[in-house]
Amino acid sequence: MISPRELQARLTGVMPFVPTPFRAEDQELDLAGLRGNLDFLVQHRVSILGMCGFAGEFGALTFEEYSQAVQAAVEAARGQALVVAGVGHATKTAIQFARQAQALGADCIMLLPPFVADPPAEGMYHHLKAIAESVDIGVMLHSMPGGAILEPETVARLAELKNVVAYKDELRDIRIFHDIRARLGDRLVYVSANGEKMIRYYFMDGMGVLATAMGNFDPALVQQVYDHAAAGRFEPLAELIARRVTPWYRLRERDRAYLIAVTKASMNLLGLAGGVPRWPLWPVAPADHDKLERLLVALGYPLITPAGVPA
Repeated sequence: MISPRELQARLTGVMPFVPTPFRAEDQELDLAGLRGNLDFLVQHRVSILGMCGFAGEFGALTFEEYSQAVQAAVEAARGQALVVAGVGHATKTAIQFARQAQALGADCIMLLPPFVADPPAEGMYHHLKAIAESVDIGVMLHSMPGGAILEPETVARLAELKNVVAYKDELRDIRIFHDIRARLGDRLVYVSANGEKMIRYYFMDGMGVLATAMGNFDPALVQQVYDHAAAGRFEPLAELIARRVTPWYRLRERDRAYLIAVTKASMNLLGLAGGVPRWPLWPVAPADHDKLERLLVALGYPLITPAGVPA
C-alpha cells in the first residue's frame, strides 16, 4: 500500500474508466473477460486503472463482484499501474466497500455520488468525510451531474483531510473547475472526466489526469492526445481529435444511455470483452450498432468476429 502523498506524486497520465463486462446470456460478471481487458491496458502502459466507477456500473455490482473486480485490477497492475476503486451507496455501506478496496490492495478510492436526489452540501460533506476517514489510502473526490455537484467550498473542506489527494470533474463547467483550482492550487491532483475533446481547456487550468472511455480500446491514441496537450502542441492536438476522436464521441453522445453501451460495443467489435450493460441499462440499438461498426472501420480499426478472426 502506498501512502497518499506518494500516490499524489504518481497520479498523472491517462485513466480509462474500465467497464465491467457482463455476459449477454445471463447478465453475470465475465471475470475472465475483465482480466483480459486489464492485461491489455497494463501491456499498453496505462498508468491508472479506474475500476467500478460510473462506467464500471458500480451500483449494479454485488459486494462479491466488486471485490472480484478490484482484486483482478490489483493483480493485473502488479505495481505498474495505480488502481482507483469507485465507492458509492449510503454512508455505512460505502464505508464497507471502501475498507474492502483498501484490504484488497487498491491505491485509492473514488467517492461516487450517493443515490440521493440533490443532497444538500452539508450532508454531502459529512457523507464523504466519513467515507474518507474510514480508510488510510488516498481519496479522489468526484463531482458529476445528477445530484453530486460538489461546491468549491465543500471540496476545500474535504481537502483538509490528509488522504484526500485528487478532485475528478465531470461537470463540463470550466468555471467551477477554475474556482476550485484557484482556491486549492497544487493541494490536489485534478482529473478531467470530460473526454478528450475538452482536454485542452482543462489542461490549461492545471489538469493532470485524463479519465477516458476511448482509452479502453485504444490507449495508444489517448496517450498521444494527452502528450500533445501536456506539451502545448494544440494544433496537432486539434487535428488528431477532429480526425480520430470526435466522430466516435459524437455517436456515443447521441443518448446518455449510450455512455456505457457504446464503449462496451466498441470493445466487443475489437476483440475485447465489453459484454453488455446490466439492467436497467440496455445495449446499443441495432441501427446505431451498425453505424458504430461502419465508423470503427472508417477510423481504421480491424473488427473482430465472434470467432476471433478479423472481419
